Amino acid sequence: MIVSTQGGNIGQQGAVLIEWNLASSSTSPSGMWDVHTRIGGTIGSNFQGATCPITPTSPKTQTNQLDTKCYAAHTSMHVTPSAQGLYLENVWQWTADHDLDNNDGGNQITIYTGRGLLVDNSKGPIWLWGTAVEHFALYQYEFVGASNIFMGQIQTETAYWQPNPNATVPFKNNPAQYDPVFPTTPFTAPDVPGVQIPNADGWGFRAVNSTLFVYGAGFYSFFNNYSTTCSNQGGGEICQSRIMSVEGTSVVNLYDLHTVGTHEMIYLNGKDIAFYGDNLDDFTDNIAVFRTNGP
Repeated sequence: MIVSTQGGNIGQQGAVLIEWNLASSSTSPSGMWDVHTRIGGTIGSNFQGATCPITPTSPKTQTNQLDTKCYAAHTSMHVTPSAQGLYLENVWQWTADHDLDNNDGGNQITIYTGRGLLVDNSKGPIWLWGTAVEHFALYQYEFVGASNIFMGQIQTETAYWQPNPNATVPFKNNPAQYDPVFPTTPFTAPDVPGVQIPNADGWGFRAVNSTLFVYGAGFYSFFNNYSTTCSNQGGGEICQSRIMSVEGTSVVNLYDLHTVGTHEMIYLNGKDIAFYGDNLDDFTDNIAVFRTNGP
């Protein structure tokens, strides 16, 4: 099953595609198999190339510079505090980066979606097997006060249009919805002098006061304003400064982390603790084990 939105004159700034409130027992959980949120890029969605083309040469630093018709969703999926006993398998949550139904084979498009998968549930258990969340402005996976959660083989991609605009422009920070706060100054690194690395691109993974087990994760940032030159290891992995944030009292057990295009692989309570250059492995940068027992 595919869940989508349909745009019009003012887009879909407030759309939440899936909200999961159902409480089931851990011995007889509820779940979704092969259910995907596919936002835009198809006939009938009104979010296609003719309406929402890419504009890499046009600076987007203010909200009034964005086309309101190209706002396609607020949140892909929210697992609320009342949920319990949830199993997801092969669930892909995707903001379209190209037009699937265009005759030229899929031209790139720019549409704006705010948040990927939000879990603020402390009950659990929640299992995520083979899930992916891609191209949302503020974050892909975010866990706030979450516990009793297992993830196997998860994957993200940063929005291809970032940092033009950056994450803070299309969707303003809302503390009541646990939105991340991004730095206001560019990121500079001594190994790439003269280069300012984007410092306000959407998180691939953010955990706040949460307890999580992750077995296999790929957090990818291939593009900088639709250019892939930033994701070349020889060029310093400068698509974005950071992609994974662990905050507060979070306890995270992560095995087999892969990143692309991000300069600092893990950000722990305000400190960069994993540099891509120390973890080179073919195209991706890899860490076998990362564990934290809180602050």
